Amino acid sequence: MTVDLAIKNGKVVMPDGVYEVGLAVDEGKIVCTGKASRIPKADHTIDATGKIVLPGVIDAHVHLREPGTPQREDFETGTKAAAAGGVTTVLEMPVSTPAVATVEALNRRIDILKNRAVVDYGLYAGAGTHNIDQILGLAKAGAMAFKTFITHPPPEREGEYRGVYAVDDGSLLEIFRTVSQTRLPSCVHAENNAIIEHEVAKLRGAGRLDPIAHAESRPNVVEAEAIQRAITLAKAAKVRLHLCHTSTREAMDTIRLAKQNGLKVTAETCPQYLTLTTEVMKKAGPYAKINPPLRSSTDVNAMWNAVKDGTVDIIGSDHAPFPKDEKDVGWTDIWRAPAGMPQLETMVPLLLTKVNEGRITIERLVQVMSENPAKIFGLYPRKGAIRIGSDADFTIADLKKRKTIRKEEMHTKGRSVTVYDGWEVKGVPTATIVRGQIVMDESGVVGKVGYGQFLTHPRV
Repeated sequence: MTVDLAIKNGKVVMPDGVYEVGLAVDEGKIVCTGKASRIPKADHTIDATGKIVLPGVIDAHVHLREPGTPQREDFETGTKAAAAGGVTTVLEMPVSTPAVATVEALNRRIDILKNRAVVDYGLYAGAGTHNIDQILGLAKAGAMAFKTFITHPPPEREGEYRGVYAVDDGSLLEIFRTVSQTRLPSCVHAENNAIIEHEVAKLRGAGRLDPIAHAESRPNVVEAEAIQRAITLAKAAKVRLHLCHTSTREAMDTIRLAKQNGLKVTAETCPQYLTLTTEVMKKAGPYAKINPPLRSSTDVNAMWNAVKDGTVDIIGSDHAPFPKDEKDVGWTDIWRAPAGMPQLETMVPLLLTKVNEGRITIERLVQVMSENPAKIFGLYPRKGAIRIGSDADFTIADLKKRKTIRKEEMHTKGRSVTVYDGWEVKGVPTATIVRGQIVMDESGVVGKVGYGQFLTHPRV
């Protein structure tokens, strides 16, 4: 027997340990694991000596924005960024122009993207006050999950959010009840809109236009209260609640208690809440403006503790790039700059660096970046696992390799505003493999645009 691909001499990382085994791949699937001597001959062999082999990293939170605002990002540049960063699957959020909140809009996006991706991908649909009647149809049409903002849209961006936000708690409860019928995850951006509007008005009234004012307008209570409320309503609706980009100590206390009480809730955090603090905004200004905002070092430590003890289930990038001209207006008026930063190419190296620093074990990293995202979004064991019959998705990395992040080497259209330019990392993806095909190696991104497949949730 000759197979398509063999990977030998690497250390394969599983959630329960690290094993020195070889892997064989044929027709996009893993067909054999074991000692190198047992791996069949292959048309192509990767010698992974000195490297680790992870189940392909799944980024369950990206904004690639196609169609609608291609100047910010598109699926070709965004999925090339994913490949470059060691990410094999991305799940795209529904914020777009128009928002992916109708069956027609979802079908249009599916059609537009079918030949645009380098890595595999799934699509969220919006679930908001204005499209409750569309939710069941969106699930049947192929939505991977539903996204709901508890906050209201940013000024002048209402079209991107219509059908993706709840205007009040009554409609939020109805949204949850309807999503529960689909058995798909209900993913929530949880911040208290009324407190934000009050704080912004107070700060602007005092003439505050500086970057730190943005962080001050969204104190910890904004997230903590909204998460408590979302958990309460989700329990009543019996929906599978997933909390996006959690960032505070108070939120972790609430989520931890909910899990101890047996509630169906999972939580995501992002690399920015594990590596940056509010202090970064003094130098990076609008480039570091995100929602929720960057937090204190106390919160960063609390987030790491939550990653370790299982309160946080997954780490996703919340990749949300904007061009420099859109961000730069925030230097003189932070309220005018959009919130979001590019993260797809930096997430894995930043977290591998934390493995080297002893902040997280490599086994736990596999759980939060591969196994758990696959389980939450219905892709396991097709994705997120290294076992016979699973898709041959691998992130190969060199834990000892050092690299300086340079914006000019990045693939995202948001490269010019990355806050990580000049950071040194230790731990670098050296190959990204999707269904047995190498889409990134040490020469760069080599994957064919259009190779990435559209994924749907098997529960529907």
